[in-house]
Amino acid sequence: MTSSKVIALFIFSLVAAFAAALSDVQAQPNYVEVRLPLGVRADLPRNWVALSNNQRITLSSSVQATVEQRGGYFDASSDLAFAANLYDDNQRAVGIFNIRYYPTETIKQEDIRAASASEIKDVDKELQRSLTAALPSAGLAVVEWLGSTKRTINGKSAIVTSYRRQRISPPLTGIFRVRLVRILDGGKTFTATLSYAEDNAILLEPISERIISSIRY
Repeated sequence: MTSSKVIALFIFSLVAAFAAALSDVQAQPNYVEVRLPLGVRADLPRNWVALSNNQRITLSSSVQATVEQRGGYFDASSDLAFAANLYDDNQRAVGIFNIRYYPTETIKQEDIRAASASEIKDVDKELQRSLTAALPSAGLAVVEWLGSTKRTINGKSAIVTSYRRQRISPPLTGIFRVRLVRILDGGKTFTATLSYAEDNAILLEPISERIISSIRY
């Protein structure tokens, strides 16, 4: 066989392999759309695990993680509505996502859009004060406060708060980076919390940003 034919076959095999890999990616996307109460949706990586009634449910395109089916209805006054974790090989939760709803909230989207930088700063100070005081009761402590900003996510105005925290009671763990994404819209108000272990930051920071950018309703 001539060298040109060998090269042609080699190129053909590479193209075929690439096409097969691309087909597999298209058939098994890395992210799964999770449908949550009140029309909220977010894209989570397929290998994250949904927690429902102390059960772990691996996210997949065939099993949508949803909490709208609780005895045939959803009680929006529930504190924690949905949670999903990413576990490492030692079964340590290195990525955490959860969402809570606040059906009695009265602040609307137009109020957030009109909020000044000074008002956001005041909100940030109150959040820092309250979280710093509250976290020790859960065995956690704020090690660095990174502040709050106003951000538009898929057409909705949100207040995104960032801080770093560490467990102060056993089992001790490393430092986690936390983002609170609060979208205020009256009775549809919710906060999505996304945390990841900083020793996995290289992988989890872009994933974290991808999840936040996917939040919509």
